[in-house]
Amino acid sequence: MKLYIALLAIAAAAVVQGQEGTPPPPSVPPPVGATLIPPARCKRAIQTCAVFDPSTNETTDVDYDHCLQFCCGSAVVDRSTDVVCCGNEVVGVPYNTVTQVCCNYNHQYAAHDLADGGDFCCGLNAYNNTARDLGCCVGYPGDPQMFNVFTEMCCAGIVQFAGDTAYTSCCGDTSYDRRTQSCPCQIPVVAFIPEKDASCCYDSTMSVQTPYNRSSEQCCNGVAYTVDQFCCAGVVGDIATQ
Repeated sequence: MKLYIALLAIAAAAVVQGQEGTPPPPSVPPPVGATLIPPARCKRAIQTCAVFDPSTNETTDVDYDHCLQFCCGSAVVDRSTDVVCCGNEVVGVPYNTVTQVCCNYNHQYAAHDLADGGDFCCGLNAYNNTARDLGCCVGYPGDPQMFNVFTEMCCAGIVQFAGDTAYTSCCGDTSYDRRTQSCPCQIPVVAFIPEKDASCCYDSTMSVQTPYNRSSEQCCNGVAYTVDQFCCAGVVGDIATQ
């Protein structure tokens, strides 16, 4: 029995010695202040990243351990707590989800520090929107623009001064005040008719569209007419002479 226990002790010592004599696998140090994700939570696997070298303008396939690193923006990045890719493996930058914000536009990506006050993305730029008064006006082919949601309107990608947006709407790329104007035919022509009284007069083919004031006018085959006129078979006539 004593001999059996002694043999077990010798065997265990040999295993420990073999482990201590084995060099650890290579690893890349994490960024300052970051903590590597515990390897026990990850099933190790070697993956390939197409790494781009701007100095040579060439791409090289590089193997990496996805438990310790990840591929982002054609580069191998050390994996650390709260750090993910802002973008994808081909285009992007690594960013910290706690201390940074990821902005993307038109398949481009940028990371900004929250400490700089930028928590609201518009295009690739970040802005301070703690007052919640900013909006992002996106239109093509121009770049996104910031605007004040209380005093300005974004109409078809164009920022316009509105005064009080509580009473303002868009008619195509033009803003209008609903108290005095309207866009009843949904075409980019603003009518000087209060929206509450406005309507659209169509002809029989729906090709002619004329805004009119329902409180003082009527519709006759795409033509607006007043109380001193009449509609006869789709034609407007004058009561006094016809």
